[in-house]
Amino acid sequence: MEIETFEEKVLPSPLTSSDRQRLELLERQVLELLQLAARFGPVFIVTAASLPWVVASAEHFLPRVRQFLLDNQRQCESKNADIERVQVVSARDWYHHQIGTGGSQLEWKCATFEALCSHLKVQDVFMRLKTRTDLISIGDARFEQEACVRMEMKASEFLQSKTMKLVEQPTLEELLEQLRMMSKMYDPMCQYDGGLHLCVSRKEKSNSLEGDRLVENALETLQLVQIDRITALKGPTARDCDARLQQLLVAADSLAHKAHYAGHDHSSYQNEPSLAAVPGVQS
Repeated sequence: MEIETFEEKVLPSPLTSSDRQRLELLERQVLELLQLAARFGPVFIVTAASLPWVVASAEHFLPRVRQFLLDNQRQCESKNADIERVQVVSARDWYHHQIGTGGSQLEWKCATFEALCSHLKVQDVFMRLKTRTDLISIGDARFEQEACVRMEMKASEFLQSKTMKLVEQPTLEELLEQLRMMSKMYDPMCQYDGGLHLCVSRKEKSNSLEGDRLVENALETLQLVQIDRITALKGPTARDCDARLQQLLVAADSLAHKAHYAGHDHSSYQNEPSLAAVPGVQS
């Protein structure tokens, strides 16, 4: 597939009133989840895309989330203690700046998770409190779950991994259902004593229809399944999806450069945290 053709298909089109209402509902759920997670500790949105793409896409689809992230970034830079502590990190950009070009999505995430753990001084936390830090990863790619588990295996004395693997290519209704599920499960995940690995999967489709519209109660089409650590490591690795994701990333980069939405402040994300390797842990 030619990248030019692919880009044409993903260029954002004007949103209808109905689209905007549904996205506003999604936006509220996203903000609630980010604020909930931040009450338990620092939150990092680790993306494979570039930071300008995150800002541009959020401005078009979730403007309140975009403003929330920009506000958090500015407050983190000012070292304000009374903040939600939510930051965005591009795993690909950090890997390429610190390690070099190339690498798979799995390698990007592993290296970035490791750097973030060093940034948060998890070894010092263990030495001071004699308790392991929870490394909680929520995402729709199997390699994200794998990267989190690998991080625990490298530094099991200081860390325990907790993951939730979401469904790939979700509908908007599935996104909303997963956000509700995450909001309900986040506290229990944090309180759980030990490693924990969950997968969201689709149930069999329901035939409950009302005209052309799915009945509201029938929208609960997802289920949560617990898996063990070995199963979390056995899923498809980054190599299996590199080609397709690389296409997405190239297209996203091009769109980010082409997009000129009013009010973008890309400079707010230019200075990412200075991250180093976890002491005693080698990439």
